[in-house]
Amino acid sequence: MITPPAADAITPQNFHFMQEVLRQDAAIVIEAGKEYLVESRLNTLAARYRFSGVNQLVDTLRLAPGTSPRLRLDSVDALTTNETYFFRDLDPFDALRDHLIPQYRQQHPGQPLHIWSAASSTGQEAYSISMLVSEHFPDLPVT
Repeated sequence: MITPPAADAITPQNFHFMQEVLRQDAAIVIEAGKEYLVESRLNTLAARYRFSGVNQLVDTLRLAPGTSPRLRLDSVDALTTNETYFFRDLDPFDALRDHLIPQYRQQHPGQPLHIWSAASSTGQEAYSISMLVSEHFPDLPVT
């Protein structure tokens, strides 16, 4: 078993860098105030790669870009949620049902709704959207 090094507080520069990596590589926005999340999720990865801590790992990514694409992929993977289930995080589905689809129908009467679902691990998110539309907007053509 790999024991993670003692957690070190991520520097503001390294946190900002990881925000950009996540935005560019995974279209995920991680807000200020989530430094603890980056630290905790990258700490185990730092141990696996035998870094002294999170800052050494991020410094390696930041100061030597392209030298370890696997480290970058593993870092992004460590910072993503990686869980999926039907109707996970109800707020987006409520917004879709209560605001976005009604607004679309008003602005585009009779037009089919085109929905693209990306980054859904095993598909429950796309099926959840389909079930929501089917239940609340049965007459709306969807592709």
